[in-house]
Amino acid sequence: MKEQTSATNNTATETVLTLASMSKRVVADLTNQRSIPHELASIIPHHPSLMICPIIMEGETPYGMFSDFQSYPWVQPIIQYKADNVAELVSHLVNLL
Repeated sequence: MKEQTSATNNTATETVLTLASMSKRVVADLTNQRSIPHELASIIPHHPSLMICPIIMEGETPYGMFSDFQSYPWVQPIIQYKADNVAELVSHLVNLL
């Protein structure tokens, strides 16, 4: 029997956790979120050395339970950005890094 060790056998959550564990910072876009609530719930409580930089498009609101994560000191305040000025967002994020 052949043992499969291919990375393609990982679930999406396992892949996200692997990438997060290799990073110093994660930029998490809370705009039109689908999977980000699950991904952040898997990352934030278990990775205190990983800075989380949440962003959201101006006029949008974060999902209801995100406020629970804002008590963790490694979760930065939410940065709002304008859809027509992504360069400003990038500049702000670079200054955080």
